[in-house]
Amino acid sequence: MSTTDTIPGAPDRAVSKSRLAWASSQDSIRDAQEQLDAWVARNGFDAVVGVHLIAYPGVRVTDWVIYGTAVSWVR
Repeated sequence: MSTTDTIPGAPDRAVSKSRLAWASSQDSIRDAQEQLDAWVARNGFDAVVGVHLIAYPGVRVTDWVIYGTAVSWVR
């Protein structure tokens, strides 16, 4: 879901679809980001806006969770 009809920083692009997207990793922040990027590409979205990163400390590892709104825009 998106709270906007345009892409932040690109007001000439109208949003055609949006969805909550997230990924997590116990390896690294970069791995979580790469997983999110891969999900966006596999599912036909153009970008993720409003990205948040959360670290959940565990007993031996930290879970890195990254989430945002995946959007596609009208071409």
